[in-house]
Amino acid sequence: MDKSNHVNCPKCGTNISLTEALAAEMELKFKVEMQRRIQDQEKGFADRARAFEKKLREQMAGESKLQLEDLQNQLGEKAKKLDEAQKNELELRKKARELEEKEKQMALELQRQLDQERKKMSEEMSRALGDEFRMKALEKDKQLDDLRKQIEEMKR
Repeated sequence: MDKSNHVNCPKCGTNISLTEALAAEMELKFKVEMQRRIQDQEKGFADRARAFEKKLREQMAGESKLQLEDLQNQLGEKAKKLDEAQKNELELRKKARELEEKEKQMALELQRQLDQERKKMSEEMSRALGDEFRMKALEKDKQLDDLRKQIEEMKR
């Protein structure tokens, strides 16, 4: 053994190799430093992972919010279109009922006019026939009177 690399412990007198003692101390310092660096890197990785996760969550929340707003807008538009279509359908049904009612009223009015015209024509025909019958009756009466006058004149 090389004496320059060894020392005796003043308390117990044990012969200690300086190389081993220094190496152990350096190894311990190196291990502590490496553990500290590893912990710092792990902490940095964890911080970056948390930041990335937070950013990703925010991005996903933003996208989800946009998608939700878009879906709500689409739903609102479809509800408006449905409401408008229902209003249009109600209006068309109302107009159809009104048109049907007008057709019935027109048919009724037409039937009334036809009945009135028939009655008027019947009355006119009755009057005309009555007048014609009276005229014929008057003519016959006149002929009879004329014939009677002729008979009386002939009797005289």
